[in-house]
Amino acid sequence: MPSYSARHTIGSLDLATLLRLGGEISNPVTQLCVDSQLCQENCLFFALAGSKHHGIDYAEQAVKAGAQGIVTDWLGAVTAVQKKLSVPILVSENPRHSLAIAASRFYARQPAKITAVTGTNGKTSVAHFTMQIMQQLGVKASSFGTLGLMGSVTLPQKETQDARLTTPPPIQLHRLLGNLTSAGCEGVAMEASSHGLQQNRLDGVRLTAAALTNITRDHLDYHESPEAYVAAKMHLFSHVLPPDGTAVLNKDDPSCVLAQSILEAREIDILTYGAHENASLRLMGQSFLPQGQRIDVQFEDGDTQTFELPLVGDFQALNVLAATGLVIACGYAPNDVLACLPYLTGVNGRMENVEGNIYVDYAHTPDALATALQAIRPHVAKNGKLYVLFGAGGDRDTGKRPLMGKTASEYADVVMVTDDNPRSENPDAIRQAIIQGAPSKIIDCGVREQAISKAINMLTPNDILVIAGKGHETTQEIQGVFHDFDDRVHIRHALGKTRVAS
Repeated sequence: MPSYSARHTIGSLDLATLLRLGGEISNPVTQLCVDSQLCQENCLFFALAGSKHHGIDYAEQAVKAGAQGIVTDWLGAVTAVQKKLSVPILVSENPRHSLAIAASRFYARQPAKITAVTGTNGKTSVAHFTMQIMQQLGVKASSFGTLGLMGSVTLPQKETQDARLTTPPPIQLHRLLGNLTSAGCEGVAMEASSHGLQQNRLDGVRLTAAALTNITRDHLDYHESPEAYVAAKMHLFSHVLPPDGTAVLNKDDPSCVLAQSILEAREIDILTYGAHENASLRLMGQSFLPQGQRIDVQFEDGDTQTFELPLVGDFQALNVLAATGLVIACGYAPNDVLACLPYLTGVNGRMENVEGNIYVDYAHTPDALATALQAIRPHVAKNGKLYVLFGAGGDRDTGKRPLMGKTASEYADVVMVTDDNPRSENPDAIRQAIIQGAPSKIIDCGVREQAISKAINMLTPNDILVIAGKGHETTQEIQGVFHDFDDRVHIRHALGKTRVAS
C-alpha cells in the first residue's frame, strides 16, 4: 500500500481557509515543494522566508516548472502581485505551519505510537532507549535523529535520506513517517530540535507522548536570545502535543515548571521522572559499577525495583527514565517496561567506551561537558586522574567557548584543547578563546589527530580520558571541506603506536 495519495485538493490539504489571490486551484495537487528546482507539473510551491532570501524570489522558476499555486506570507504575496505571477496565491500568517499541516495531510499515514523528545542534552539517547524498549515489548519500532534512521524497519537508501537531519523538514518528515508505516513500523521515537520546533517542522505529527530532558545554553548562534531558545522548546508542548497526548518531564530540571504550567493550562496529562520526591517515576538510588551502574526505581506508589544498566555515566539513569516514561505513556504496562531496562545498550558516540579507559562523547556545550565529566568521575580509580580533550566548532556560538574551558577545568584533572570542526574560522583563535576560560589550567594541543595521540601517551592505567565534542561524527569540516575523521579510528591508531589502554 502506498504511503500517500498523489492527488489532493486545497481542502484536503487543510489550506481552504487561506486568503486566495488570483483565482482558484482546480487541478489536483500532486506534489508539495519548497525548492523551485524540484517543482513539477501541478505542484504547490511554498515560498518561505529564509534568513538570507525569501522563497518568493524563486516563484517564477517554480511556475515555469509547473507550479499551479503558491503559498506564502503577506510580503511574498505583495511581491507575487508585483511580479504579476500567473497562478493563484494563497496567503498564510504562518506559511511554515501551513506547509507542515499540508505535508501531514499529503503523507497521511503515521505509525500508531509516535514519541518525540526535546531538550539541550540527552535527546539521542532517550530516543534510542525508547525504541529499544518498544522492540523488547514486541513492537516494530524505529528511531531517527542525529544518528539517522535506526530500528526494526529497513527502508531503501533513497527513503532513508529523509532522516539525515536531527528533525527533518516537514515534507521529508511526513514522507518518512508514511514510508515507515507502509513498511510495517508500529512505533517511532524521534528527536525534536529547537530549530525544527521553531520552524514548525513537527506540526501535524500525531504524537502519543513527548518528553523534555533539560534546558541549558545552546544554539544562541541561531536563536536570538536564551528566552527564544526556551520558547522554541516549549512549542512541542504548547502546540504540537495533542490534547490526548502525555508529556514526560524531568522533575529535577527547572524547565519542568514552565512546561508544566503550559500543559496544565491545556489540561494535558503529565508524567514526571527524576530523583525529586514528587516524581511519578522516581530514581531512589544509584551506584556505580566498573562498566555500568545499579539504579533503584519506583513508579508512583509501587515497590522499589533494582536494575543493573550496562551504561556508564550517572546522567544515563535519567535518560533511561525519560524513555521509560515515554513507553509507559504509550499505554504499555509499567512493570513490563521496567523489566526491559537491564537489556538496554548505549548510543554510538555517547559516553562510548572505545578501548579500556578511553571514551568518546558528543558533549559540545558547557552543560553537556560538565554532565559528561561529572558522570564519568565515579568510575575513575582512587589514585587516578580524569583527562578531557575537546574543542569548539567554528561559525557557531562563540560565547560558549570560554565557558567550556572554565567548565572543563572545574570537573577534570587535566584539560587539553584541540580542534573540532573549525569550519571557516582560524582554529588557533578558537582554541585560544576556550583557553581564556582558565588560562593557567588548559593545555593547547593543536590539531586533533596529534592531540589524541598526545593525550593517550599521558595516561596511566588508573586514569580515564574523555575525548569530547564529536562523538559519533566521522568527518572534520575545515574551510568548507569535509575530511574523514573519526575519533575512534584515531584512538585505536594511536594505541597501536603507543600502548594498549588498560
